[in-house]
Amino acid sequence: MDKYIVAIDGGATKTDIVLCTIDGKVLNRVIGGSSNPNDIGFDESVRYLKSLLEKLLENYGGLEARLFSFYAGLSGGSVGKNKERYTLAFKEMLINTANVYNGSDAINALNSGIGCDNGMVLIAGTGSALFVRKDGEIIQKGGWGYLLDDAGSGYDIGRRGFCAALRDYDGRGESTMLSELYSQHLGGPVYKFIPEIYQKGKQFIASFAPLVFEADSRKDKVAGSILDECAAELALLVKAGAKHLTGSGELYKVVLAGGLWKSKDALMNRFKSNLGKDFLLIQPELPPVYGAVVEALARAKKEYAVGEYILTDGNFYKNFKNTLN
Repeated sequence: MDKYIVAIDGGATKTDIVLCTIDGKVLNRVIGGSSNPNDIGFDESVRYLKSLLEKLLENYGGLEARLFSFYAGLSGGSVGKNKERYTLAFKEMLINTANVYNGSDAINALNSGIGCDNGMVLIAGTGSALFVRKDGEIIQKGGWGYLLDDAGSGYDIGRRGFCAALRDYDGRGESTMLSELYSQHLGGPVYKFIPEIYQKGKQFIASFAPLVFEADSRKDKVAGSILDECAAELALLVKAGAKHLTGSGELYKVVLAGGLWKSKDALMNRFKSNLGKDFLLIQPELPPVYGAVVEALARAKKEYAVGEYILTDGNFYKNFKNTLN
């Protein structure tokens, strides 16, 4: 059997798929748009993922390629009965693949930072959620969707900015630079774009989060308060997750994933101030799709002899890093 691995990191905004050898050398990579079934529907998600896989494998035997292991970590991939439905769909697609697995994209992010160890991953992008892994079991905290949760996320920051601008306009809130910044971005006063805001939804609202960071950098009090509150919400998630890892006597490992952590120090410093010294924060060097590759190999290793291909071998990591486009 050919020693190929295919792994997917499927998110709300981007889907990243790689084909690599069992010693970590990347042969091909395809990046596409959202594959989240909560956004585009399950059937459309399967169709889209199939098209990306066909493109990835077109020079390696197509969907009939003989693969050693496959893992798809998908946003929304473990909601309801989606896990079982995706398993069936992938097994029908990849008929010559020995080991087919799928689950949450949170596992990708976890593995990219700490391998298969116990720990947490705090996702802060368009949405927010925390996942804890203890002895192979995954526990979710938060991440219950933008209508009920997503506290501290890009959506939450962007939405709070809209609220602040509208309250400023109404005379119900403090004067804020956000009113001007949001209006400039929209092309007119915020209140005139209410139908468009509701129609375009969460990703559109989240796209305004950088304006809150900009206003904060210019010492806007309201923007600073928004980031204070959102950082505190993210810290609460981590503290809730730590309760499942007590008794280890070691630092709590927290992998930070998602676009919000790219906002330099504005969010990070506030976040750290809400945590104690018992937390080790990790920002992975490689993208989450690497963690999906790790999961594909680790799961196959549990059931089949992988021989000399050791997951923790530094060469595996180096090969992947050096050949990833």
